Amino acid sequence: MKKKTITLLGSILAVGVILLGADTALYFWTQSRITGHVEQIKLNAQKTGSQLRLDIAQRGGWPIGAWAKFSSPAMQLKTDNDLIAFSGTSMKIGGSWAFWSKSLFNPNALPLTLEGKSVLRLTSENGEKFLISDNAHFFIPKEIPLSGTYSSPFTFDSLTSIVTTSTHKAGVKLDSVKGQLTLNAAPNHHLRNIAFESHADTGHIGLEKYLSSTAIQKFHFAFGVNLDPDNADYPHHGKLLIQDLSYQLPQFALSSPEKGKVIPALALSGQMTMPDVSGRGTIKVDAWRDLIRSFYHQNGSAITGSDVTAESEIFLDHLLRIGQDENSLKQPLTMSIEFKDGDIVSFDSGALGNLISSLMGAFAGH
Repeated sequence: MKKKTITLLGSILAVGVILLGADTALYFWTQSRITGHVEQIKLNAQKTGSQLRLDIAQRGGWPIGAWAKFSSPAMQLKTDNDLIAFSGTSMKIGGSWAFWSKSLFNPNALPLTLEGKSVLRLTSENGEKFLISDNAHFFIPKEIPLSGTYSSPFTFDSLTSIVTTSTHKAGVKLDSVKGQLTLNAAPNHHLRNIAFESHADTGHIGLEKYLSSTAIQKFHFAFGVNLDPDNADYPHHGKLLIQDLSYQLPQFALSSPEKGKVIPALALSGQMTMPDVSGRGTIKVDAWRDLIRSFYHQNGSAITGSDVTAESEIFLDHLLRIGQDENSLKQPLTMSIEFKDGDIVSFDSGALGNLISSLMGAFAGH
């Protein structure tokens, strides 16, 4: 019995030594793979004229994984009219073996984490765009320049997008963002197709200083880009397809005994050719009358300079119902916009046009 126990313990120890040896070999092989990938990124940055700061500050993870950390990574690329700049707090390639296992289903990518705050800034003649992320997790292509198809799921603890021009500033901040990015490259390594989809449960949207004033929920954004790598104007020539850009506005939700709680929602879809900026789009607003009524109730004093009275609410309700039967009141507001060379050439507002006419007629009679 004692001999069998010793034999069993010896077998377990031998298996443990083999597994530990295999784990150690895998760790060093993975670290070598990370180093090679980083060197390739630096080489490609030199070829494109980019200024890149990407130095390994720490390695670790053994025995439960393998990773390399980079302190304060930064990148800057200048073209004739544009500037692309990135700066981050900390970046990590790799992680636990469980994190690495996700790349088994994504063999053309390596797991990457941007720890803390990271900022991507795009500057052009038309203004600036900022993308600010907090704790991002996604995958980066193994092969740069890209060949074939690359696909990566991604998550952000928070993601803020801000667009500024000489006259306007707008932005959206989303919490707990999840999504998928897919890139397809032509044989010459130029991008041919881009597919993007993301969703978030909560966030805020606004203009100027009111960026965080309007809460949104159930945010969803899906779009595709088709490019022509052989076109002389690449990558500015192609087609943008917005499949869905939608969100709800719980801040303007109303409750009633008949309908329960109604949450207004906006949805945008359409397509546009580049670089001529021509195409067509559709905007749909659910519960739009409730949205107008709630907005007026919350902001009426700022609009009219006086408190919202019961009489004014009755008057507004009357205006919103002029010429409408019960079925039409339940229909969403749909607006179609056609634009050519960046200018709007037609605008079909349907119910909104009827409402504006009703408003003008009603105010003309007062």
